[in-house]
Amino acid sequence: MSTGNEGHILRVDGEEFRVHTTDDGTTHCDWLTGPHPGYGLSIGRPTTFVPEGQTPSPGEMGLDNGLVVESIRDFLAGINPETGYLD
Repeated sequence: MSTGNEGHILRVDGEEFRVHTTDDGTTHCDWLTGPHPGYGLSIGRPTTFVPEGQTPSPGEMGLDNGLVVESIRDFLAGINPETGYLD
């Protein structure tokens, strides 16, 4: 997953999202093909137990694409087709 501000485009079930991760580990998914500019979802950084004095690997600190796709599908399933927003 990209950590730059520009992110990358991810297509899920015919919809496009710009996905990017901020320095605090939050992943933002901007719904590019949705009816409301700037609308989308954010996914917090997963918590990982790391013993004191050790540094987690990059994989432990981030989200994999499968979890992002699953989160986007859950988001889309909750969208009200009349309003274009979550119920």
